[in-house]
Amino acid sequence: MRAMVYGGLYEPPAPTVKPAVLADTSTAHFLLAVCLPLFVVLAFAKATAGSQVFYWWNARVPLKWALVEFGDFLFVLGWAATGLMALGGIVRWPALRRMLRWGYLLASTVFVFYAVANVWIFWSMHTPLTYPLIMMAGGLTDVRSSLTSYITTSSIAALIGVPLAYLGSVYMGLRVRRLGNRTTLAMLAAAVGMYCPVGVYGYRHFVADSRYEVLARNPQWVLLQSYVDHWRGNKPPALRDVGPASNRDDFRLAGDRPALDMAGRAPSPIKNVIEVVLESTGTQFLGVYGSNYHTTPNLETEAKNSLIYRNVCSNDGYTVFSMMPLVLSIYPGNGWISYVNQYPRLTGTTAAQVLRDRGYRTAFMTSGVLNFFNSRRFFENRGFDVLQGCEDFQKLGVGTMISSWGMDDTPLFDQMLQWIEREPGKPFYMMAWTQQTHHPYVTAPGQPITPMGGDSTTEGQMFNRYLNNLVLEDAQLGRLFAALRERHLDQNTLVVITGDHGETFGFPHPYFAHGTALYQECVNVPCIFWSPVLFKSGSRSDVIGSHVDLNPTIFDLMGIAMPASWQGFSLMDPSRPQRSYFSTFTGNLLEGMREGNNKFIYNVTLQREELYDLASDPTEQHNEFAKRPDLCKIYRERLSALANFERTHLQTLTAGCMPK
Repeated sequence: MRAMVYGGLYEPPAPTVKPAVLADTSTAHFLLAVCLPLFVVLAFAKATAGSQVFYWWNARVPLKWALVEFGDFLFVLGWAATGLMALGGIVRWPALRRMLRWGYLLASTVFVFYAVANVWIFWSMHTPLTYPLIMMAGGLTDVRSSLTSYITTSSIAALIGVPLAYLGSVYMGLRVRRLGNRTTLAMLAAAVGMYCPVGVYGYRHFVADSRYEVLARNPQWVLLQSYVDHWRGNKPPALRDVGPASNRDDFRLAGDRPALDMAGRAPSPIKNVIEVVLESTGTQFLGVYGSNYHTTPNLETEAKNSLIYRNVCSNDGYTVFSMMPLVLSIYPGNGWISYVNQYPRLTGTTAAQVLRDRGYRTAFMTSGVLNFFNSRRFFENRGFDVLQGCEDFQKLGVGTMISSWGMDDTPLFDQMLQWIEREPGKPFYMMAWTQQTHHPYVTAPGQPITPMGGDSTTEGQMFNRYLNNLVLEDAQLGRLFAALRERHLDQNTLVVITGDHGETFGFPHPYFAHGTALYQECVNVPCIFWSPVLFKSGSRSDVIGSHVDLNPTIFDLMGIAMPASWQGFSLMDPSRPQRSYFSTFTGNLLEGMREGNNKFIYNVTLQREELYDLASDPTEQHNEFAKRPDLCKIYRERLSALANFERTHLQTLTAGCMPK
């Protein structure tokens, strides 16, 4: 009768057979048996992730572990409280209680599985997984190459073995002598009473705003919360600082400000334009930008024929967000909405449209997946006579698919040169986008790999492949320059080289890949204008700019007035504002700007500020926001002006556009 009233995790097979595990257990005992090993798994999984990313093991490991695990402790405590509320009031319905116990145990096992999986997620992205990150990956289909690069025998064994070991520990916990509710609750209260004060104090003083904060966040809660935010409308917190109306002048459309004076200029020798966007390429590892890694011998040689901008940034940390400033010369918005994906037909003017109306032939080519995240629909009807992604090249038997992100890059340059040769007497505009430097940095068949950096770890090997792929891109650019000279096109062709965003490998900040932060290694991108006829002796510039400024600069060099819809300024315009703006998100929304040597980053979600002097602190290690609150207020006002201007402007551009 007692077994029927109180039930258990399992129904006894017969009244005469009653092993200890099938015996009746109190709710508190059940929760202790389930939640205690859950916390242990979460703690060790977090330690495993942190050991490779932060190398934080030293004499003070127990203290750091206790502080970093505080988020997991609160999560498990909340999960236990949820179980207590769900199970504590249904003693009179043993069948329902058994069903809920099974469901509770199943959900806990899922948490364990995800904790183990998050080790590789954190090693890959140095941040917990969130709904926006999943959506930025086009679900999980196109990102499969980045994820499967971490699948090894040991990882599969861990993903299977740890959940099984967890279930075994729960089984053993249910076998021990039953603890009464009062005893169990007293033990839990003592643990909470001792740990919570230490955890709260330590988290606030040693973890919050430190490099360990991203590790300290409980990955299960971060993922669940990001889905809840999405279901609630996913509206980013507003920037409400009110500043002068003149702050909006930085973003006003070209049609609403004085036009560049083209009168009296000599005719430009530039008739053709090739714009090359290097995927996931910042300045940090480029020899031409002073890196110790010898990755760009051709660009270094061609520096004497180039104008090299040192301080140009990407306006966003993701590829699909970078398309708007690079292609339409408009800001990509702020928040989690990808306008390329949601509104691929949004109003805008491309350089290709303007130049095709002037008799140019035009092309967009990429070795990446053009169908990714509605990109093809975005590029269609934008003035490109030829629109080709790796899917189109594969139909022609061109290139080799080396990952779910696309094909190798050498055939892309082959196709570019073939297209240039088709109508030699007609001016052309071409935009090309590479992909081989995208995570997981797969090399091409037969591509030589030399030791350039990194160690024997998975990340170290990826870093070495990345450096080798940068060498390959530089070699292809060398081919392009040589081909233009052979065809005598070097005297009338402008080649523009940039990266869609930076790429990070854990130094000088603990982030990996892209889209997770706004430090220099994340946003500072190459910006090289190559033309032997325009830049005969080569030069470098410290002008502050961003992707929205590239097309206006190209048109300035060609002597063509920019379209009224563009928001950028020519980098050669002396009246341009010496500021740039950038944003990104993972779970938190980050907005940033640069003015001169001052770099300001604002975590809009958490309302945290970072201010750096890049002249004295180029690696952004010393946050000076507390020393200069007045300057931070001015910069918040400027970011607020951008947020509010773009909110209205993008509503206008998407009016009448059917969402995807």
